[in-house]
Amino acid sequence: MEQNKVLALLQVDFFSDLTKEEIVGLAEEFRWKSCEQGEIIIPQGVEDHPFFVVVEGAVEAVVTKGELEPVRINTFTAGDSFGKISLCLNEPAPTTIRALVNCEFLYLERQSFLQLMVRWPILYKKLAERLSRHVNNVNLGLWDARQKEFLRSTLYLNEIEKRFYKVWGGPKSTKVMNEVIEEISQQKNHVILYGERGTGRQMLAWAIHKKRFGPSAPFVIVEGNQLERYLAEMDRELSELACSLPDASLSDGGLLKMVEGGTLFVQDMNEVTPFQQRKLARILSSDQSNFVVTASILAAQEKMPALSVLLESELAPFFTFTYSLPAIRQRKRDLPFLVKGILQELAERQQRSAPAVSNEAMKLLLSHNYRQGNVTELAQVIERAFLLADGMTIDLEHVFFGPTAKKAGGSFNLLSLPFLADLIKSGHLVTRLRQVIGALFLVLLVLLLAQPHWAVQAGFFLFAWGLWWPLIALLSPIIGRIWCTFCPVSTMMEAIQKVHAYQLPVPVWLKKYDYLVVTAFFLIIFWLEITFALRYEPFFTGLLLIFLLLMALVVALFYYRHAWCRHLCPLGGFIGLASLSSIVEVRAETSLCLNQCTTYDCYKGKGDVAGCPMSQHLAYLDNNIDCKVCLNCLRNCPNDAVELNIRMPGRELWQLVRINQGYVIFVAVLSAILVPVFYYDAFLPSIARFDDWLFFTLLYWSSALLFGLLAYRVVKPYRTKGATKRVQWVFALVPLIFSGHIVYHLNYVPGMEKLLLAMATVDGENLQTFYVSALQASQWLVIGAGLFFTLLFVWLVQLRSIAKV
Repeated sequence: MEQNKVLALLQVDFFSDLTKEEIVGLAEEFRWKSCEQGEIIIPQGVEDHPFFVVVEGAVEAVVTKGELEPVRINTFTAGDSFGKISLCLNEPAPTTIRALVNCEFLYLERQSFLQLMVRWPILYKKLAERLSRHVNNVNLGLWDARQKEFLRSTLYLNEIEKRFYKVWGGPKSTKVMNEVIEEISQQKNHVILYGERGTGRQMLAWAIHKKRFGPSAPFVIVEGNQLERYLAEMDRELSELACSLPDASLSDGGLLKMVEGGTLFVQDMNEVTPFQQRKLARILSSDQSNFVVTASILAAQEKMPALSVLLESELAPFFTFTYSLPAIRQRKRDLPFLVKGILQELAERQQRSAPAVSNEAMKLLLSHNYRQGNVTELAQVIERAFLLADGMTIDLEHVFFGPTAKKAGGSFNLLSLPFLADLIKSGHLVTRLRQVIGALFLVLLVLLLAQPHWAVQAGFFLFAWGLWWPLIALLSPIIGRIWCTFCPVSTMMEAIQKVHAYQLPVPVWLKKYDYLVVTAFFLIIFWLEITFALRYEPFFTGLLLIFLLLMALVVALFYYRHAWCRHLCPLGGFIGLASLSSIVEVRAETSLCLNQCTTYDCYKGKGDVAGCPMSQHLAYLDNNIDCKVCLNCLRNCPNDAVELNIRMPGRELWQLVRINQGYVIFVAVLSAILVPVFYYDAFLPSIARFDDWLFFTLLYWSSALLFGLLAYRVVKPYRTKGATKRVQWVFALVPLIFSGHIVYHLNYVPGMEKLLLAMATVDGENLQTFYVSALQASQWLVIGAGLFFTLLFVWLVQLRSIAKV
């Protein structure tokens, strides 16, 4: 008997990694057991059962869920084993094991089996493989039964009803659609519905179905590329019925019975193969097929092919009625009515009042072409705006179009480092640094205005102009707009808003022309810095800072979030442009945003952590220009979808899609003012003679105006919604332009002009020494880096445009 045990266990795949000597020792633990046909070996749900090896015969594993019929999910024959998964997981048996014929088994009691797993850990590998197959078999086995049961249920029909917003458009469109529904429902013929994706083919099919059969009749939706498995089962049912007694009827569990007296809606009939189309024709010609097929075909109205081209000759005669739904871009007059209807339906579901849509937001909605998804795309945009809007008005910043941001190229997520992720998520370090910097800024302001000479002696003034400003220009192209997170102005803005704020929407004109305001502010401040020698005037520097702080606080008092930072701040615009070429980015794992996010906490905020101060929706963020890297989104996101990435420098400069294209004017102006700055380099930073001051001022402002107008005329921003190649070329110049500004600021780094770099060469016994100015070496290095990256980005823009063609 022991020899028989060994021979049987050698055939078991679960023990294939054990040696024969080990199996001989193992055989002593096993016992024999016999079972007759139909006998239950392990009942479903039992917690304490043995581990079995089938030596002779066959058993089946069946699962029962609720009122569903028992479903066989597996069979075991000689050499197979069962019971191990539930034993290792310490869970009740998930299936009932029943003998199909008389069987012989070897079994091992629970405790002995667990000791066996401890003794030979390699068996866990086999168990993991079996567990994976087991789960797949259970899922596939249950799918059919659950799907059929669900398709019969009232819950399924209710879900279909809730899919649609039940609005066709304005009064005229609604009247036309009601007439179409009435006309088709009076007939019992099969129907073909043409239309682009998202035009409402499924909603029309449901409306026709309700009018024909009532809302409780079966309505089964099948994708065209999945129709094959349904047709195979229907064909089998009809074949079985033909071979049965004359009074036989359809079985309750069959698909023909499931759709009897209702509608089979085939989504995208053009994806059904010719063979399957002919099979459907045979089924529809049968006397037992008591249902109507409503099929949709994906086709634009202006390119609608003939039915004979799309359908096989056997199937086409069954569809005697066709109707084409127009794209939303062809009926823009209906869009305001669609928006209103969708918002009213959403408000009813959320039990709140429906928000209004501002005129500018409605203009934006009307300007879009909706080629990606027509009414479905519009509904998604409105649903998102409805959830993002805190008040009773949907404004421009709540409307996001197009696909979510796409990942491009490799990157390393710094948040994959646990200690760094925990540090950032806590927010304590950022808060403390902001408080310290804010306090130092207030001290600086007081000293500049009350004790300017002391501010100079203590080094505060020297630090502000000689180190802080050059460091901002130098580091922003590398690490992005991080300074804006710690900026004391934004810290004080938030403090004001916590006390009191009117939270008004940002004026439309400012959203539309903010790039002009930022450009003008920067030009004025840079001109004041040079012509009035602010680098050497602590008191006037203090007045300038106070003026900017007061402006920012007034804006924060009236308008929500950080409107100053996004639409007005000249330094923010400067740093924002520089951040386009940085190696740091905040992005989202958009698959998580689309599939798991329902709260939009990254935008709206949660608890004590505010939403995005720049009114950004992270799933659509694909450039750095308006991202402060404050990481509020990280602390708010419940799905861990936020990534803080290290990437290739300036990757987005050749992949721009959604960006404020007006900033090409700012880029042009930044390059223009370098002309007078370097031309009058000998006179800067203080221009003593009036003639020099006048000519510098004229050259400064005329260069800025000329370059700005030239950029607008040549580049033509906003010609398309996405950034054109010309726009991308201008932004590709950012590294070179910023290298020019860094060169200018390096002139004023304390002690830089006195620092020399020594180089020596040995010529025989003589030592030749050369000295190079550290300032000039740094400036040439910066210019070289700027030129290199600009040429690289221009080449990549051109390469990408060629690849698209």
